[in-house]
Amino acid sequence: MNVRLDGKSVRLRLSEKEFVSLREGTAVSEKVPFPGGRAMRFSVGVGGKANLVFDNSSVIVWVTGREVEALAAELLSGATSATRGSGIHFEVLGSDGKILKVSVQVDLFKRMA
Repeated sequence: MNVRLDGKSVRLRLSEKEFVSLREGTAVSEKVPFPGGRAMRFSVGVGGKANLVFDNSSVIVWVTGREVEALAAELLSGATSATRGSGIHFEVLGSDGKILKVSVQVDLFKRMA
């Protein structure tokens, strides 16, 4: 999983293998170790609605099964709309009252099982 953060957005880019796991209902995560024995975990799971939760040292992104399957269908179709910007996108309200854009994307691949 590739994680990109800035003041306005969170982007999680999944590998093909991670996306297949997510389609099967298994949450995927990436742990980033920091000096001093601390770490931050980024996870993507399937839930009832799209959401982002920050809890202590974890960022958890929830997407719906419907969104995952729609993205899989788009990627499998080989449609020209399946570009590097393809993914699941939604917005949440940040603690500062501003919109935080959330994206879950998949590295493009030629075939998906």
